[in-house]
Amino acid sequence: MTPEETAKALGEQGISVLDELDPNGGPELASMIRSSFEEGNEQGNGYRLEALVKLEGEGAIDILCAVLEDTVEVGGIYSNLRNTALELIQGNFLGHPQLAASLWKAVEIDEYLNIDQLYAVARPYDAERAAALLVPAAEQGIPAAIRALAGEPALRPTLFAILERSLAGENPAVVVAALGDAAREPDIAAMLAPHADSIPAVAELNLDDADEARLRTLADKLSSNDPAWCVIAIRALQRLAPSEAFDRASPVFLADDRATPQGRARATAVTWALSSFAAPRDPRWPELLVAQLAVEDDLELRGSLVHAISAFGADFAPTVIGAARDAKDKYVLAAIPEALQAIGPDDGVLDLVRQAAVDATGKHKAALEETLEMFDEA
Repeated sequence: MTPEETAKALGEQGISVLDELDPNGGPELASMIRSSFEEGNEQGNGYRLEALVKLEGEGAIDILCAVLEDTVEVGGIYSNLRNTALELIQGNFLGHPQLAASLWKAVEIDEYLNIDQLYAVARPYDAERAAALLVPAAEQGIPAAIRALAGEPALRPTLFAILERSLAGENPAVVVAALGDAAREPDIAAMLAPHADSIPAVAELNLDDADEARLRTLADKLSSNDPAWCVIAIRALQRLAPSEAFDRASPVFLADDRATPQGRARATAVTWALSSFAAPRDPRWPELLVAQLAVEDDLELRGSLVHAISAFGADFAPTVIGAARDAKDKYVLAAIPEALQAIGPDDGVLDLVRQAAVDATGKHKAALEETLEMFDEA
């Protein structure tokens, strides 16, 4: 492509053109890209900005300053393009003295800068001033700010104050999740530990290392109406012995609240999780699931039951094939192809599906024909 064509293509095809850009393309190409910025084309202008850094190195600092300061040189500035500039500075020009004034100008005029990148770029110039930007964002619960704050040992008192308020508030999960690996550091872990039985996000942190007694305690949370606790409980059940997992999980299908939204959601979650329960799974599951499918009226749960039944192999292919009651059984009809694919075409399953497809009609026939197509493509 000519320099003019390349500059135009950067705004239209983006990453593919950038990947093929010759870093030795020369001043003519750089000049053409500089003149090709378009009003309103944030993404295309972002690729053009990256191209100039690739071509010019430090020579592109003037255009980065223009973006940060909101001049008209690049056809209009927007937060996305300014954040692209921050990313390029972080990767190429961290601490460069020519960028300092423009960076602080950007802070004044744009409240939508990516706080983690902004902090990383600003810190080499003035650590205290950068922290002053980081802390308010962390106090608002912005995950990127919390992650950055957790990475600064000197700011631990501030982090602990935010964490303490969060643990006593209504939505601590966001802050705990944002901590990432820092949540396992001794001082933070010690602060979180007392909340392991009351806050699901804290309980999840050490689930992989939990002993059987702890797993049983968490598995009992399956009765909770809090979906987050149900997820934790299922993950605990997946780690218990197959017979114990069955004894603890199977009652959800006969629970007193079975007809409520929470009861249905609990039963659905168990059926979806069965494929990842400890193998070999308890042999009592298939009989229970097939019996439940025969009496279940909730359409969505019926679909997840079909998926769960498929985890037990070719012997249950006839059950899956004939699971749909009628054309309104939409979740079952949608589940049939994927469930049969999970079982696979061997052990006579392919012949069963072919024959059933011949005899079926309407949406049931379409589901079985889709299965055959999936088998052919495998």
